[in-house]
Amino acid sequence: MSSEFHPNLERLMQANMRKDSIIEDLKKESVQLRRENTELKRIIKHSLSYLRYDIPEEIDLSVSDSVPSSWAKRDEQFNPIRRMVLDIVLDLCKRLGRDVSYKEISEAFSQRYTQAYRNMGNDPAGTISRRVRELAEPKFGQWLVSFNEGKWYPGPGAAKQLKVPEKAEVRTP
Repeated sequence: MSSEFHPNLERLMQANMRKDSIIEDLKKESVQLRRENTELKRIIKHSLSYLRYDIPEEIDLSVSDSVPSSWAKRDEQFNPIRRMVLDIVLDLCKRLGRDVSYKEISEAFSQRYTQAYRNMGNDPAGTISRRVRELAEPKFGQWLVSFNEGKWYPGPGAAKQLKVPEKAEVRTP
């Protein structure tokens, strides 16, 4: 019927349908590649932030904030920061022989892990203080305790791991 009007109309319609199908396939592939690219950028940025390595300016690791991630996934991303914070607190307490403040922890963190500190966003000191408080929670093994408000010392979790007496003497200035 349609071939009466144009002898190649049927062939052209089929070709057009194939093109539409190819375009749809390419769109799906593009979306998938963008997701993979975003995830790879996040992984690279996250991994490099904990190393003492400055990312060259010509490498764009920015990702769109339009891809929300669940808190459970984000919470796991803080494990390396928790470990670094714990190392800082343990080192400071050992060197100073007393409990340490948020400010001391944050300053030591920024000196030891400069790149990670820079990559923490608008409020790195707030991020660090949240990780300190988390390390005092039973959920995270009570690695830290606070005998004085805002001051932190290795807790029962650290004592078990480090084989330190649980009732360590706390010296305050």
